[in-house]
Amino acid sequence: MSKQCDIVRDIFPLYVDGACSEASAEMVKEHLNACADCNAIYQKLLSHTSEDVLHEESESVIMRHEAKEKQRGRKKITIAVLVSIALCIIAIFTALFLLPINIAYEPVKIDFPFEVEDVENVEMYHYDGVPASAEKKVVVAENDIKTLYDKFKGLSLKDKTTEETAGADVTSFRFNLSDGTSYDLIYACYGVKNGELKSAAGGFKYFTSADIGSYWNNLNTELEAIPINESELP
Repeated sequence: MSKQCDIVRDIFPLYVDGACSEASAEMVKEHLNACADCNAIYQKLLSHTSEDVLHEESESVIMRHEAKEKQRGRKKITIAVLVSIALCIIAIFTALFLLPINIAYEPVKIDFPFEVEDVENVEMYHYDGVPASAEKKVVVAENDIKTLYDKFKGLSLKDKTTEETAGADVTSFRFNLSDGTSYDLIYACYGVKNGELKSAAGGFKYFTSADIGSYWNNLNTELEAIPINESELP
């Protein structure tokens, strides 16, 4: 049905009663000659009361309106489904890539392959950011050696990676054993409570929040710090 059909049908009552203008009447006549549907409605107007025809037209309008509403409803449902899917995707992406993931790491301990009695001395090395500034202290007192040994044995470490940054404070410990071998521990501090303890001999690299670097200054204040070459570092 065209727009002209709508216009013609709107003025049917005036046309039947002869109350429309001559121009409108001429337009209706021309349309009735060309449109069988509108002509059929016009014939009904002539044979029925205007109330009957208007009732039929009202039902037709209502049916067309309901059909349009159903179509709109289907579109709304489709849009709602698409929006829900998009929100789910965003939630999954946020959970996987944006939100911090807390992983429970089991604490681990250092398992020294030697006893404290096997240690003849411990060489401590330290530098702040630049290896060229490295110094060394030698620990020979039995009680100091035992203190270091026990401290490392009691450390609670975590088997997770640490983000390394340039200019870390590095403190190393070389346990020289009576059989002529040695066991190195290297601690790098990348920030407050953010450090890494590793050992080539032990085959591990662990995270630690302990301030191991403080052993350099606090173990024995009487130990002499000797400047060394970078090549001497563990």
